[in-house]
Amino acid sequence: MPLPKRRIRLRHIEKNKTGVKKEQAAKVKKTRRPVHTAAGELNEIAAAEFLNKSVQTLRNRRSLGKPPKFKRVGRSVYYMLSDLEDFRTAITRNGTIISE
Repeated sequence: MPLPKRRIRLRHIEKNKTGVKKEQAAKVKKTRRPVHTAAGELNEIAAAEFLNKSVQTLRNRRSLGKPPKFKRVGRSVYYMLSDLEDFRTAITRNGTIISE
């Protein structure tokens, strides 16, 4: 009597919970873009680019209550351009950026 065929699962073509292959989900993944509003506000991506920091650094600073100042509108986070400029000059000493 022949043995039943063994089913082999390949990890690289596994599907996630939604039934979409991981490679396809990675290609379709939404990317967030920097936003500058007319009121002089920047979203966290634009602020991170302005300060030459990562978005995660700004998130960590927010959670610790450290500057720069920010405001929330729903789930979005915005920074005033003037606050970012003040923060950048405050951390710059002798032409080098000091991480706080």
